[in-house]
Amino acid sequence: MRPSSYCFLSGCQDGPDADPLPDLGAAREVTFDKYPLDGWTFTASFRAAGKPLDRSQDAAVSRSSDGSLTLRPVGRPGAYDVHIFGRGEKQGDLSTGFRWTTTAAGPLPQPEARLSVLSGTQDRIDMYGVELFISNLATTPRTASAGITVRSSDGKAVTLNAEHDKNRPVPVQVEGTVSWDAPRFLPAIKGGPIPGVAALGKGPYTYEIDLVLDGAHYAATARWPADEIPDGAPNVRLAFTPPLRAPR
Repeated sequence: MRPSSYCFLSGCQDGPDADPLPDLGAAREVTFDKYPLDGWTFTASFRAAGKPLDRSQDAAVSRSSDGSLTLRPVGRPGAYDVHIFGRGEKQGDLSTGFRWTTTAAGPLPQPEARLSVLSGTQDRIDMYGVELFISNLATTPRTASAGITVRSSDGKAVTLNAEHDKNRPVPVQVEGTVSWDAPRFLPAIKGGPIPGVAALGKGPYTYEIDLVLDGAHYAATARWPADEIPDGAPNVRLAFTPPLRAPR
């Protein structure tokens, strides 16, 4: 298989995945020959075959002692479109894809949540925009709202309240996902202009989130910039109490 997109040293190529994807048929696991370059790591993303609105699930590609790579199933047995992404330490990246019918069960996806409000450094903060993204819920909630409080180290705070139209269900982009993105959803933000967050006192800062999904309350707290996601800044990862409902 050749990559559909890659960057290597000084050259890059972007292109669509093969259509249709190469079909590997049914197997308990997939093994790749030893990759010829050292220092590369690989991950995989699974989505039900032919269902672009279905949830996706990531999985690691493990490396054996002989250098070969093995990918094991996730979720329930079935047909999946699998996308492989590889990254080299200083050499670039690549992606490719195939269809695989798994014959064994693997771990089910778990809810994930991330939030970004501020960016930059503690001495010079910028407004990245407010993005709250929650995925892999058991089902897409019919109603959803979130109160996001940004608190500086000296106790100053600004609260942003985001909600979807109560008269319409939450739009289903990907099953089990709900998100807010300002300024694109700026009319849904209440409690003061967003640029006011950047006028807070000095950091570090605390994010306090009060999430309501179909009437059930969930709370999470994160610190910025201490809790930034590696390779995902300025996002922080959120862990809610009680835990968000996962697929079964």
